[in-house]
Amino acid sequence: MAITDKLKLAAYLDEAGEDPASACSTMVAAGIQYAALRFAWTGNVCDLSDQSCQRLKELLNQHNISTVAIASDLGRVEPRQLMRTPKEKIDRLFNVASYFHAGFVRVSVGLKSKDSAEDVVRDWMQMIMERCLQASMVPLLEVTDDGFLTEPATIAQFLSRFRRWRLLYDPVQLILRHNQDPFSRYWTLLKGFAAAIDLRDFKIGHGFKPPGFGDARVKLTLDDTTKTSYKGWYFLEPSLGRRFGGATTKQETFKMALEALDMLLS
Repeated sequence: MAITDKLKLAAYLDEAGEDPASACSTMVAAGIQYAALRFAWTGNVCDLSDQSCQRLKELLNQHNISTVAIASDLGRVEPRQLMRTPKEKIDRLFNVASYFHAGFVRVSVGLKSKDSAEDVVRDWMQMIMERCLQASMVPLLEVTDDGFLTEPATIAQFLSRFRRWRLLYDPVQLILRHNQDPFSRYWTLLKGFAAAIDLRDFKIGHGFKPPGFGDARVKLTLDDTTKTSYKGWYFLEPSLGRRFGGATTKQETFKMALEALDMLLS
């Protein structure tokens, strides 16, 4: 049975190849027909020119790859600057997501701050939620070590208040600088909000590893999603461009991660 028969699997396009064309070929060879768009060529997909977006969409169409999510950098500013984000920047995200027919958009809610800025973050999340409702999209919150929201209980409070927002769960983000168990500390409390899970792994003190070979508790998470009938997506994200094992290219790293994932599911 193919992995795509076991999981609702997509992949970050920039992880599958050195350029979008080779990435599309790698994904097709692996039987993956869904992509999350983050970087392409010169930077974040939202910063591409209209011509480059058209070129990227043509590549995806040629390989019959559909776009699930746009991973933007929107909101990665000091919390007090969130509501000062230029309207053009916000519009650009939604225009790009609409152009690629993406149902999810990753939006940050501010960087770590010593100032109390929950009021601004709430206003920002409300505004983004309303824009997503208008566009029939779902905003994804990814918990990062440098983000404003880091404590599980606080994250749960915000996601409970803004029901349209969903969680993009990335356990590696939670162990990059802290020796903690993301499964017991984050997943068990927040899994009810999850709409997508990043599949990658990291060994503390040793760097990125194939899924199941690090400390991100990938196997535990996969087993739990099976038990709880999780209906969301899984985004294959091997290493954010880093190599591991004997891999020398992104394509080889991607294939190694896919093989490890297959072993976890067998």
